[in-house]
Amino acid sequence: MCIIDNKKSGLACALWGIKFMKRYVIVGNGVAGVEAAKVIRENDDEASITIISKERDLFYYRPRLIDYIAGKVGFEQIIVYHEKWYTDRNIKCVLGVEVIDILADEKKVVLDNGDELEYTKLLLANGSDPFILPVEGINKDGVFTIKDRTDVDNIKEYCKDKKKVIVVGGGLLGIETANSLMEQGLDVTVVEYADRLLPRQVDNDGSKVLEKMLKEKGFKFMLGESTKEIIGDGKVEKISMNSGKVLDVEVVIFSVGVRPRRDLADKVGLNFNKGVVVNEYMQTSDGVVYAAGDVAEHDGICYGLWAPAKEQGAIAGKNMATGNSEVYAGSKMEARLKVVGISLLSAGKIQGDGLVEKAEENDGAYVKTFEDNGDIVGAIVIGDAKEVNRLAKVIK
Repeated sequence: MCIIDNKKSGLACALWGIKFMKRYVIVGNGVAGVEAAKVIRENDDEASITIISKERDLFYYRPRLIDYIAGKVGFEQIIVYHEKWYTDRNIKCVLGVEVIDILADEKKVVLDNGDELEYTKLLLANGSDPFILPVEGINKDGVFTIKDRTDVDNIKEYCKDKKKVIVVGGGLLGIETANSLMEQGLDVTVVEYADRLLPRQVDNDGSKVLEKMLKEKGFKFMLGESTKEIIGDGKVEKISMNSGKVLDVEVVIFSVGVRPRRDLADKVGLNFNKGVVVNEYMQTSDGVVYAAGDVAEHDGICYGLWAPAKEQGAIAGKNMATGNSEVYAGSKMEARLKVVGISLLSAGKIQGDGLVEKAEENDGAYVKTFEDNGDIVGAIVIGDAKEVNRLAKVIK
C-alpha cells in the first residue's frame, strides 16, 4: 500500500497498479468510498484499487466528531480502519491530494500534484460541502462550519479562550454541536429560522417535547430568528438578527445543511440535479462513472446520512466489480439525536396521504407511529429509549 500525506509524491503510487488489468479509482475516503473499495476487493482480488482524498486522515467515523469536540474521545479512537486493513487488502490510499480534473475521453483523473491516474471505472464519493448563509461578515475570524477533523480542530483551538457561542441551525447536528460545546463549559445559544426544532424530522407536538427536555439540560434557543450580520473588527464580536436583536458573541458556527459537490461532475458533464443523478445501480450518465454517498442523488433524494451512504457505497462497489448485478432500491430514512439522556428517533415515512397516525405522551415521553395497511412505516420517538430501539427494528 502507498499512503501519501503530502503533495510532492504520487507517481510511484500511481504506477504501482500498472500490472493490473482493471483499475478502480475512488474519489473520497468517507464511508461510501471505503465501503465501495471493500466490496470491490471482495469481488475482484486482482484489480488495482486507489482511494484519493484531500483529507490527510484515514477513514474515520464522522458522526463521532461531536464526541471529539466534547473531548470524550481522541481522534485515533474514531478511525475505523487503520493502515494494516488497507495493506491486507492491497487498497492504496492517496491522502492529502485533491482530484482537480477528470479526462473522461482518456479515462484519467488529474491530481493537484500533477499526477494522472488511469481508471477502468471511477466512483465519485466526494461528499458535500456545508451550506453557509449569505450573511454580511461571514469571513471574519471566529466563523466556522463543521465537516471534517480540520474544522473541529480549528474550532477547539479558537474556543480555548472564548466563552460565548452562537450555533446557527436547530437541526440534529446543530443541537449536537451545541451540546458538545456546552460540555466544554461554553455559553451556547442555538438560533433557528423555523419556529420550532427539527422541523424536518419531528412534528409540532414532538418539537415542543424535545424543546422542553433540552431546556431542562440548559440549552438556550432563539426560534423564528434569522441572522442578518456578523459584526466585529476582523473577528466575531456581535451578531445581529433580522428581528433587530443584537447579541454579544465570540464564535459563530453554521449548521444549516450541506450541498453535494458538483465540481467534478461538471468536469465529466454528468447529469446533476440536487446531486449527481444515479440510476438503480448507482451509475451516472457516464457508464463507467458511479456515484455514492452525499454527492449522489437517487430517485430525487440526496440522503446526506451515514447509513444510506454505506449502503450506496457497497452497491456501487458490487456493480463496478460485477457488472450491475445489484439494485439499490433506496434507504430507510432514520435520524437520531446524540445527546446524553435524550433518546430521539425519526425514521421511515412520516408524511404522506393515507397514513394512519397514532400518538401517545406518557411520563414526558412522546411516541407517534405512522401506519400503512396495518404496517408501521414510520415513527417519531422522543424520551423513550426502549421504544426507540423497538420501532427502529420494526419499521418497514
